[in-house]
Amino acid sequence: MTPTREVYWNISGIWLMYVLLIPTLLIFAYGLYRRYRLWQLGRPEQRFDHVVLRVKGVLVYGFGQARLLSNRYAGLFHTLIFSGFAILFIGTVVVIIHEDFGFRIMQGYFYLFFQSLTLDVFGLLSIFGVLIALYHRYLYKPARLHNTWQDLVILVLLLAILLTGFMIEGLRIGATHDSWANWSPVGLAVGKFFAVFLPLDALPPLHAFLWWFHLLLVLALIAWLPYSKLLHIFTSATNIYFRSLEPQGEMLRPINMDTAESFGVKNIDQFTWKGLLDLDACTECGRCQDACPAFATSKPLSPKSLMLDLRESLHACGPGPLGAERRNAGDRSALIGNVIKEETIWSCTTCMACMQECPVFIEHVPKIIEMRRH
Repeated sequence: MTPTREVYWNISGIWLMYVLLIPTLLIFAYGLYRRYRLWQLGRPEQRFDHVVLRVKGVLVYGFGQARLLSNRYAGLFHTLIFSGFAILFIGTVVVIIHEDFGFRIMQGYFYLFFQSLTLDVFGLLSIFGVLIALYHRYLYKPARLHNTWQDLVILVLLLAILLTGFMIEGLRIGATHDSWANWSPVGLAVGKFFAVFLPLDALPPLHAFLWWFHLLLVLALIAWLPYSKLLHIFTSATNIYFRSLEPQGEMLRPINMDTAESFGVKNIDQFTWKGLLDLDACTECGRCQDACPAFATSKPLSPKSLMLDLRESLHACGPGPLGAERRNAGDRSALIGNVIKEETIWSCTTCMACMQECPVFIEHVPKIIEMRRH
């Protein structure tokens, strides 16, 4: 007998899943489009050269998380969550290829090693990662992190998706007495747990309920992603791709006094599009703040807070009639004095430690220099 399983065992009305997926993807796409329009407010900048080198950077610093892992503790739980959900996403793609496109790849040893054992292991590692992240934020409480309601909701939502996924697997294994259950050790353990407390005939209805509940959680996460801090899943990789490939010192070029139409940056839309992408790429990890000598000596500069204040200004003065009115409001739209204090930008020593530490290659110092020039 070939190792495999029925993908939609005990689930009827699968068409409803596809119906729900349409508005989910539309909401998701509109959220990304809104962010793209914000970045388009910036001035032109050439960041499209050296494609191979840029792709290599995404692989090393995005997927490989080279800079992130320099902090072993925070890097550990982030890597566990990231790698777990990446593998689970690949597992979902396999299901789509197998079930929706008719290529029967989810069978045999591939099914046993990857779709059963590997997904179980990485799903469990993701749970550990989320639990460590919850401990890190709400019990350990490092000073560089400032918790918001989104942080808790995101972590709880990720944990709920992972737990309900294992519960669905366990209920299916328990109800069907799956012959290949030993290849799904976590699901098998969950199935045995349910078997202790529930009669056999109660497993299918609970399985169906949790399957739809799990689906709604996943769709909610997808739809909300571009409007939440989870947007950094996309903006971080994009920002790494468009990072500066020149030495950091060369980024601070002198003004051409003969051709310059303006001097420095007064308003948010005078940054380049890459400068505005930086703001949405910020993960609020606070590593730039920890590395900043000005912040360490109690001067009024936190590179992290600077990025978040500029981001807030960008979103307030975004595209559309209201945003245009705010951007054209003269001195009221000026960054210095309204969004950023003058003493903040003059506290920077231009050492670029913040840029060296940033895991997503945000360019803090050039922004500060441009505001100084104005």
